[in-house]
Formats: sequence, structure tokens, C-alpha cells
Amino acid sequence: MPERAALTIDDILVAFKESEGIYEREMVDAAIERQVEIVPRLIALLRDVIDSPDDYLEKEDRLDHLYALMLLGYFEATEAHDTIVDLFSQPDELPHEIFGEIATDHLPDILLRTCGGALDRIKAMARDRQVDAYCRSSALLALSFAVAKGTAARDDIVAFIGGLFTGNEAEKDSDFWSFAAEIAAELYPEENMAIIEKAFADGLISETIVSYDDIQSFMVRGKDETFAHLKTKYDSFALNDIHASMSWWACFQEGMDWTVPSAPTDLFTSPLYPLPEATLKKKSTKEKKKKRKQTQSAKRKNRRR
Repeated sequence: MPERAALTIDDILVAFKESEGIYEREMVDAAIERQVEIVPRLIALLRDVIDSPDDYLEKEDRLDHLYALMLLGYFEATEAHDTIVDLFSQPDELPHEIFGEIATDHLPDILLRTCGGALDRIKAMARDRQVDAYCRSSALLALSFAVAKGTAARDDIVAFIGGLFTGNEAEKDSDFWSFAAEIAAELYPEENMAIIEKAFADGLISETIVSYDDIQSFMVRGKDETFAHLKTKYDSFALNDIHASMSWWACFQEGMDWTVPSAPTDLFTSPLYPLPEATLKKKSTKEKKKKRKQTQSAKRKNRRR
């Protein structure tokens, strides 16, 4: 391997593409040192994912697009924001099949870090019926993180999410409203309780994903404790240390099996990446009840192979 100073952008990108299950720490550091030069190439790589998704679906050990997305988020590259929104607005489960749990675990902060304070495209993504429900939920989570970060007014985001329960925002069996209700609760649900109660009554929200008792529990906590929880959650997902965020992924651990699932098992946890011990959580009842649906999703993917 050439000395870091002698590395070209092509050297870095090739290393990302051919990493063979090894976390390319030195190459990531080299990319950080060459940020200005490499950002356009990383954006071009993500545009290639949009234009030629099969090239990434057929090569599950290919990781350069994962490095590209994470680096662009880490760089807070506003020039990449539109491409990232376009990428995760692709139809059906395509983003999950290509990016795995990044589509839920890291996408919210990546959207927020690259938006430059302009939330319009994130809101449009959250409203778009054609976007996968999990990616839409990541857009909503990005908005809630903007509140936690202090870059958006809570009242504005609470009102925006409260306007997404008319029944026309998704197909009737969509999980979108369940995710929206959970995120609304994490912002403290007082203003939206009547709307959420009606959504439960109308059958928009699935009790297997979030129960009415779950929503009420945030009310019991009170606004201050609920908001403190949201800030803690944002801090745990924030992409402030790219090595800490990536290096422990299962795909970089020798002997550990990993796949890119076609849909996540939970909005806020990651079967693709082993969670640090401090954040491991016992499987909840709602995760178990969702297992059958996720199995069916996996079978659809397998039929494509």
C-alpha cells in the first residue's frame, strides 16, 4: 500500500470497493484528509447506485457505497443532500436491500447533517407515498433530531407530524402511521394526543408496532424527561466519530455472518450490526410479533436470487 500522502482518490475508492471484510481505517482517514477532492467522487458513486442498482444488489460484499454515504454524512456535505434523498426515495425495499440498516440507523442523522438547515426535502420525503415506510420514518426521525439538536422549532415539527394522520398518506396496511405516532410521542405527544387516539380508532396504527400504552408512557414521563430522552437518543445516533460508527459493524468482524436484510426488524435497532454491549436491549414483544412479516419480506428477497 502506498504511503498515505502518495494515495490517489482512485486508490482510496478501490480500497473501499475491494475491502474484503476489513474496515479500511487508514483509507477513511485518507478520505477525510482529501475531503474537498473526494466529495464529488462519493456523490457520483451514489448516483451510480441510483442508475445501476443491480450492480450493488448482485455483489453483497461490495461496500464502497456504504463508505461513500457515511463519509458524506460525516463531512456534512450539503452538495450531497439531494442525491441522498433521491437515493432513499427509490421504490419498495430497494434502499434496504442495498444499504441494510443504514437506512434506519444512520440515515436520519445523515439527512440532517447534509441538509444545511433546510428541511424542505426531508419533509417532502416524509410525505411521499411512493417512498418506503421505513425511509419515510427516517425522514421523520431526522426532523425530530433537528429539534433535539436545536436547529428546528419543536412546535413546527410537532404540527408537521400531526398533519400526517388523515388516512391518505399511505396504503391502509402501511406501518407509516405507527412509526409517525412513535416519533410524535418522542417529541412529547400532548398536542397530538387527540389525533393519535383517532388514528388508533381508525385502525391506522398497529398495536404490534406501538401500543396506546406506549404513547401514554411518554405523557406520564412529562415533557422535560421525554425531551431529555430524545436528546440522549440523538447523541447515540450522531455521526460525530465515523470510526466509532462503522468499525464495529458485523461485516468487518472476522467469522461473523452478516447479510443486508430487505427490511429492518425494528425502526431503532440493528440486526445487521452488533450493538455495543451498553446499548443491547432485550427483544420487545412488538419485535416478536413483527417477525412473521419480516420473514415474508426476506423470502421475497430470496426469490430474486
